[in-house]
Order: sequence, then C-alpha cells, then structure tokens
Amino acid sequence: MLKKIILAMIIAQTMVFAQTGGTGKRYIESIGCHKFDSTCYVWISGDPVGKDECSNKSVRWSTDDENGKQILSLLTSAYLSGKRAMFEISRCYPNQNEFPTFSHMKLFKD
Repeated sequence: MLKKIILAMIIAQTMVFAQTGGTGKRYIESIGCHKFDSTCYVWISGDPVGKDECSNKSVRWSTDDENGKQILSLLTSAYLSGKRAMFEISRCYPNQNEFPTFSHMKLFKD
C-alpha cells in the first residue's frame, strides 16, 4: 500500500512539473503593460504554457515584483532584437488567474 501511495505522489508531482516547468526557447511575439495596474505581459510563440486553469501563450508579471522593471527592460530589448527567451513557469498569475507567471527567465542569442 505504501508503494502505491509513493507512486501516486511521484506521478502527481511529475504531472505538475509537466504543466509548469520551463517553456524552452520561445520568440516574443508581442510585449506590453497595463495602464491601470503594474501588470506586464509577453505573448510567446509555440504552444500555451502553464497549468490547465491558466494555460496560455501570454505570460504575466508585475513591475512591482522584485526585479519586475528589470525584467520588462530585458524582455523589451529581446523583443526588439528578435532574441528568444525561456521562462520557468511557476504558477498562475495572482492578479489574473487565467494567465501563467514565472519565477525566472533567460534570454538567448540564437
């Protein structure tokens, strides 16, 4: 019985990681920010990312978050120069639950 419980826990964790986790290298199709709050977003190429309840091609964050303004600057620069980005999706964005957010991101030259 204990083995079945452990196996079920491993499968559940694997499913959560598959729904969150890294996006792989994606092109930024558009970037923007809301006028009425501190939410910014990028629309990325490829399939939607995030958990089922917030799976989307638009990834969001707040410029009020630690390093939020720096992320906006980096992603704007990547968008304007045609670079790709990878996002580590962490959860649904708290201010708009239908969109995912990320814990960190990377930019790529190629």
